[in-house]
Parts: sequence; structure tokens; C-alpha cells
Amino acid sequence: MDGEEAFTQLRAQTEAWLASITPSDYLKLLRMPKKDDVKIIRDAVSGYQILKPHEYLVLDHPILQRLRYIHQTALAYLVYPTANHTRFDHSLGCAKIAQEIGVRLIPEDKTRIAELRLAALLHDIGHTFFSHLSETIMESHFKDFYDALSEAKEFKGLKLKLSEMMSYLIVTSETFHNFLDRVVHYYYESGFDLDNVAKLIIHKPSNSTLAYMADIISGPFDVDKLDYLVRDCYFTGIRADVDVERVVISTSILDKDRFPATDPKWQRRSLVMLAGGVSILEQITFNKMLLFPAIYHHHKVRALECMVKSIFEIIWENGQLKDHRLKFNDILDFYKLTEPEFFTLAKAEPQLEPIIDRLLKRDLLERCLVLLPRYAKDPSGWKHLGKRHYEDDPGQIKWLRECIWQELPPKIRGIVSICDLWVDIPKTPDLGGPDVAFVDIGTSELLSLSEFFSYPHWISAYETNKLKGHVFSLCAEEIRKAVNKVAKKVLKEQFGLEFKPRATQECRLG
Repeated sequence: MDGEEAFTQLRAQTEAWLASITPSDYLKLLRMPKKDDVKIIRDAVSGYQILKPHEYLVLDHPILQRLRYIHQTALAYLVYPTANHTRFDHSLGCAKIAQEIGVRLIPEDKTRIAELRLAALLHDIGHTFFSHLSETIMESHFKDFYDALSEAKEFKGLKLKLSEMMSYLIVTSETFHNFLDRVVHYYYESGFDLDNVAKLIIHKPSNSTLAYMADIISGPFDVDKLDYLVRDCYFTGIRADVDVERVVISTSILDKDRFPATDPKWQRRSLVMLAGGVSILEQITFNKMLLFPAIYHHHKVRALECMVKSIFEIIWENGQLKDHRLKFNDILDFYKLTEPEFFTLAKAEPQLEPIIDRLLKRDLLERCLVLLPRYAKDPSGWKHLGKRHYEDDPGQIKWLRECIWQELPPKIRGIVSICDLWVDIPKTPDLGGPDVAFVDIGTSELLSLSEFFSYPHWISAYETNKLKGHVFSLCAEEIRKAVNKVAKKVLKEQFGLEFKPRATQECRLG
């Protein structure tokens, strides 16, 4: 399948799904508020903001309301009890920051500011339950389709995540576009460019003069990062913050007269940070670093993710489930369920009920062995193991799990299934910004943030000392000890890796 075929297929499936969740008389029954009507909401992170009529009509649409049931940090709330923030909350926060940056840069252009707000509200509309976790599962399971879709003319060269592609397909679908056209152009008779709103989401503005708008929605210091960094810290209780206000007042549109497009690196950006904001860009990068060991690579969070991957492994390999909604034969099947609906349906399936029950009761997989270069007796052998990531090749991880499982004593294999045993090796963090965030220090040359902040050294140190992989299994100590012993044997045979006692001691196995 080529890119255009993949695009056409997914667009048709998206249209059918949107039609199924949008009542046929939705537009006819819309009650259009007065043009000067507003709603005021208060968010725990971003404070008060004012919603115009077209915005709260958009938020009330079923496609936006489903974001209330998609946690921002997937299942991290089972580790951090207050991490119950959702994609809906996050989208509202992004809209407020987008407006603040718009008012700073183009204070007279109220229509463009409204486009920025709408793009921010819609930028995460393509997420499905479990957020980036399900996105990883989809991109891996449907890899050939995802790779083909990335080559479609609308997406080629943009290096988009599946959720970004889906956001674009939803916003440009006939069903949703007709709705947007109705509510937006009732209040903006002309000038409001819905095509530009959709393209801002995939960093492809409708014309080059609007490139700065794309940077606001998706760039090295975009509204997405500015909101989720603050929001994730706030709701997990992590003591870190980002001075968003300073970012807003230090942001500037690239001066093309001072910096003509002769240097290729300058052509990549339309927004720059003034010199006074450098420390805040460093703060953004540093706080993102903090969130990886604290949340995204936390061993309990990773164990939860492995359990979810096991659920989908059973679904796709068993094929005997009663409810057709759990087949997940294509990407759009993921969009037909929210998180509560998924758990309800899965718990009713005998093959899935045990693992769903353990997950919801927080009876999680436990560490059996910690995989870290620092804990290897000869770290040079790590390069062969460290390249194995579920995101890139789930088959390699499955093979390694099977090698360990086959070596377990028969008694343990009678208790532990292959779905109860996981090898998890996280990817190196993508800090996404220091090389492409440019700083205007008042001279004739732009400097990248990496010239102020030597983040590659941190990445190297993180890989060696903090980027921990794990072998997980059921929590009984007898099982964990058996898995620990066999895992060390298999890793020595397959990769020449031997581990120091600390790799076991950290699992509290003694």
C-alpha cells in the first residue's frame, strides 16, 4: 500500500466513525448563542479564561467531549494518585497560552489569534484511550500502514505521530469540517481560515507568512510543551515549574531583514527567543529531563504499560473474544472506545479479566532485574541489548521474553504465562528543541539553545546512569527469583552481558 492509498483508506474510516458519533440532525439542532455571549472557566493550572461562543460550541461536540475520558499521562494515576488530568484539560490550557503568545506577537490581528486558539483546542483531538501508550501500540502493530501513511503527500517529510495525523484527518473530515464551518463562520463572517487551523496542527501552515503560527502550536517551545510540563508536574506533585509568562514576553517573530534565509538552519524556524528568555528555555529543557525518571520512565509506570501491551497481545493472538469492539483490527477501532468503556468491555472477557483485575487493583508486575549499562560488568555488551525497543520492533522483545520463559522451571511456567513476563527497555529521551530553538542575542547571528545548554552530556549521563530497563514478572518472590536467575543466564548467552549484584538488589530480591 502506498501513501495515498493509506491516506484515502484512513480518511474514509474516519468519516464513517465521525458520522456514527455525530447525530444526523446535530447541525439543525444547534442553538447558536448571541455573538457577545461568553463563558468563563477556571482551570487549576492556567487560571481563568474566556471562551467565545464558537469555542464552547466546539468543546461541546462529542469528538471533543471524549477527551474528558482520556488521561493525559495514561495510567500514571495508579502511581501518582492525583494525576487524573485529561487531554480535555490540557487542550484548554494550550488555548490560553496560544492566545497569550498571539496577543504578544500580533495584537491587532484578532482573527489570527482566534485561529491559534482553535488550533490549540483541536491539536489533541486525534488521541485515543491511554494517550501516547495506545499510540505506541498502534504505530508498532500497524507499522507498515503507519509508514505508508507518513509518505502521503499531506504528511511526507513532517515526521508526525499518528495522533497528529488523526487530528488533521478529523478536523478536515466532511462531517467535522461542516460543523466547524457552521459555528465559526456564524461569528466570523469572513477571514477565518479553517484550512489554516487544520494545517497548523501538523506544522504546515496554509502559507509561508504564517509559519510563526505553526511554531506556536508545534515548535521547540510550543503551547503543548508549555502546558503539559506545568500540568504534569502540578498533578503529580513534582516540584518543578516553567515560567510560562516569561516565555510569552520573550517570544519574537524572526526578523527576516536581519536574518535573511541564507543559512538553512534559520529557515527551519519563524519564532525565536529573545536573549532574556534563554534561562526559561533552559528551564523547559531541564524540567523535561526531570519528568522522564520521575514519570515517563518510572518503573511502576513502565510496568503498567507492559500490562496494557499484554492485554493487546492477548487480543491479537487469541482471537476468541466475544465482543467485536475489542478486535482492534484497524486504527479506527481504537477511537470507538474511551478508557472506562475499554476497561468495562475487557473485564467481561474471560481471557482478559485476570490481567484487567490485577491492573485495576494495582497488583502490578514487579521488577526481577534492572537493566542498566552501569550495572553491567562489561558495559560494551549493552549496545546489542539497548537497541531493542517495543516501539521499533515488538517482535524482538517478544523473542527475548520467550527465550526467558522457555528456560523457566516447569513449575514456574505453570504459573507464569508469557504475558506475565516482560522485558522493557525505554528509548533515550527526545528533548525536542535545543538544536532547533534559536535565540536572538542582538547580533547578526542566531544561536541555537544547544550553544547555551550542553544537553548532549546530560543525555549521555542519563543513558548510562538513569535509563533503566527492567525484566518484569508476577509479584510472588519465588517467581521473581526464578525469573531473575533465568534472565541473567539468557542475557549472558544471547548478548554476552553479565550483571553486578546491584541489578538484582535494586529489585529487593537480596
